[in-house]
Amino acid sequence: MMYLTCDYPVPLPARGGKMADKLTAEQKRWRAESDAQTLAEAETIASDKTRLGAAKKEATRMAQAAAERAQNFVKVATTKVTKDVKTAAKTAANVKKSAKKAAKKAPRKR
Repeated sequence: MMYLTCDYPVPLPARGGKMADKLTAEQKRWRAESDAQTLAEAETIASDKTRLGAAKKEATRMAQAAAERAQNFVKVATTKVTKDVKTAAKTAANVKKSAKKAAKKAPRKR
């Protein structure tokens, strides 16, 4: 059984299963306690203007970084494989084969 990384063990549900159906009463209590602590921390942050402003600024930076990374995935997904890329891949494979052949032919040290 796999567990999430947290303060309490929560089994991962089977594919298509619902997490709430798999939790024991003790796990539900631990999860509720963790959620309560998270919400209390959120209230603390929301009441501190400096801390809230810093969190919003960092969230904006993180969102921009994620958008840039997503754009890179779009570029990769929409790029056609060119002849040069195919040729480079074949050349790399040939170099690998040549190296293996040379290694077999080389005298072994005893």
